Amino acid sequence: MVRQACTAPLLLALLAAPAAASAADCFEEISPSELLLALQSDEPPPVLIDVRTTVEYHSPIGHIEGAISIPIHTLMRRLDELEGVRDQAVVLICFSGHRSVIAGDLLCDHGFAQLINLDGGMLRWHRLGYPVERE
Repeated sequence: MVRQACTAPLLLALLAAPAAASAADCFEEISPSELLLALQSDEPPPVLIDVRTTVEYHSPIGHIEGAISIPIHTLMRRLDELEGVRDQAVVLICFSGHRSVIAGDLLCDHGFAQLINLDGGMLRWHRLGYPVERE
């Protein structure tokens, strides 16, 4: 599996032009600052999937606005919910960046071609003071 630094322009290119990819190259990384720029741009935002547990998603750390909560332990049985985003850029989010890599491997194996891991996860996002929602 190839993991490359994903710049905001690359993310925007992924958003604009879906492309087929193999399991070896469908997964990239994006820094919190690059994701924040992409979310603030005039381009359509990527799909955000938070794979933390429901408790973590609703914790004081919060979650990124618009993120869909699909805990990693439910991901395989909820694949049908993601059918409409199979060809879109999907940013995977967890607490530190580890579970989202596992989720990316699973989704890549099921035909998702534009998967992006949030480097450092919500822990890094939170430490940088970036905006979150809390419920």
